[in-house]
Amino acid sequence: MGRVVKNLQNGKIYFDTELDPKELAVIGRVTVLWGRVEHLLMLTTIELAAGNHEIEKRAFDDVFTTRLRTFFDLADSVEDQAQRERFLKVHAKIANLTRRRHQLTHGFWDWDQSDPSDLKVVGTRPSREFEASWDIEKLYNFGSSIGEVLFELQFPGGYEEFLQQKAEVGGSISRDALRLFAGTLPDDHPLARNLFSAAKDSEA
Repeated sequence: MGRVVKNLQNGKIYFDTELDPKELAVIGRVTVLWGRVEHLLMLTTIELAAGNHEIEKRAFDDVFTTRLRTFFDLADSVEDQAQRERFLKVHAKIANLTRRRHQLTHGFWDWDQSDPSDLKVVGTRPSREFEASWDIEKLYNFGSSIGEVLFELQFPGGYEEFLQQKAEVGGSISRDALRLFAGTLPDDHPLARNLFSAAKDSEA
């Protein structure tokens, strides 16, 4: 899957994807959320290591499966049963997501000529051959599954812990609001469009 593009301003020629902006957006969402999973997993592993520097080193290993195994070993040794079960449940979810995340990251994207809306991710390495079918809805739902694990990692006490932390931190302002006030929010952003429509209505 791809197309050749020539930049008419500088004459440079490059290869680009045929994925449309919405498809790229949901794939990018998966990538951003997974990066946060890896970060929080590292922090949680270091916390469980409780100063054991040899174990902490494995939390920084280049190979993700090594880092995930280290988290599992520490989680399985937690004395408090409820906490141990929670950590092992999170580990199982991450392990289940890892295979599909690997496909999205390391496979190459193609599409089915009989149905151009059907995306395929193909892996050709002898030890990891695969072909998986994806569409925007599947990609979005996969990102949401990653987000659920993120929430469990960051707020082990559930929604009540989230609300408590939010109350302790106090008021906050979103990135979109800051960009809106700074005048850097894209014109096609829903918030910008809604405000523009409201302004037009008030003028009328």
